[in-house]
Amino acid sequence: MTCVRSWAPGAVLQVMHKTGENGDYANIETIIPMMGKKAPTVDPVIFDLDDAGTYPTFQTLPRYIQ
Repeated sequence: MTCVRSWAPGAVLQVMHKTGENGDYANIETIIPMMGKKAPTVDPVIFDLDDAGTYPTFQTLPRYIQ
C-alpha cells in the first residue's frame, strides 16, 4: 500500500494505492479543500517514447527520473 498526496485545482487529494484480488487500485482516501488558497501552478513535462519530437525533454529531467 502506498500513500500519495497530489494537488488538484482547489484541493489536496490523498490517494492510497492498494493491491486486491482483482488487481491494483488507486483510491482517493481524503479530499482537503484549499479554502482561501490558490493551488500551485505546475508546468507539465511531456515525454513520449513514440514521439521523437519530445526526446530533448528527457535530458531536462533530473537524473533520478531518467
